[in-house]
Amino acid sequence: LCGLSKERMAAVGVCAAKELYLSWEEAVKMAAVRYDIVIDRYKNGYYPKRITPAEGMMKVNGELMEALGKLSHLRHRKYP
Repeated sequence: LCGLSKERMAAVGVCAAKELYLSWEEAVKMAAVRYDIVIDRYKNGYYPKRITPAEGMMKVNGELMEALGKLSHLRHRKYP
């Protein structure tokens, strides 16, 4: 394209605007259809589950907090 004249570049731009333009409404409709497909595939187990190191850490942290919550009643208990 760099070797084209200004007139030819303008013509390419006009054609591109006619052929490639996508309105916001059309783009949103296309995205909604695609999201529906992705969500459906996710729900049906199409995508493998990925576990990141942070997820493992969060799981352990959650289990610890749950255990500490169960023990909180001991804090208010009166010992003989």
